[in-house]
Order: sequence, then C-alpha cells, then structure tokens
Amino acid sequence: MNITSAILSLIGILLCILELSTGGTTSQYNHPYEINWAKNVGIGFCSLVLLFRLLEFCITVSLAHFGCQAACSADDQPTTVYVPYQVDGDAAVATEPNPLPSAPIYDNLVTKPQ
Repeated sequence: MNITSAILSLIGILLCILELSTGGTTSQYNHPYEINWAKNVGIGFCSLVLLFRLLEFCITVSLAHFGCQAACSADDQPTTVYVPYQVDGDAAVATEPNPLPSAPIYDNLVTKPQ
C-alpha cells in the first residue's frame, strides 16, 4: 500500500506542477479583477496541495523503505530473555535458572552483508 501511495502521490505532484506551469488559462469571468483574484486563489490552493503531496511522497517512500527492510530481514538470532535477580548482600542471586546456555550473539545490522 505504501508503494502504491508513493506512485499515486508522484503522479499527483506531476499533475500539480503541470497545473502551476500552465497558469490556469481559463477565461470564464468578464472583469479583469475577477480573473486575477480567481487565478491567485487557484495558484494558492494548488501550491498548498503540492506541498502536502510532496510531504506525502516523502513519508510513503520512507515507510515503504523501512517496511521492506523489516520484511526482508532474515535474522535468525534468538529472542533476548532477561532473567530477574535478587541482590543478597554482596552477591547477585538468580531467582530462576538461566534458560539460555550462553549469551546471544549481537551484530550490527546496518553493516551486515545481504
């Protein structure tokens, strides 16, 4: 859905740029003041819509990127389990036996080769 939204917002950006570049050359009013006022309002609305479409495009592209990273990550590391402990004098005593035989191996996912 994010990829579809990014494509549609890109199409909307292109249409809005096309609308701003043509300048809205419709002449449905008789008085020059009415033409100028309607043209300025149209340009203002189209500029605001262009700004929101650019924001939508940036958000959807970044969400699609992070979604693909999360879905395509084949990380086979076990889940981290935290064992509660009690402090008894100077030594820490585990309240239950440790379920993991050794500590999990951590690596940097950013530099991990694909």
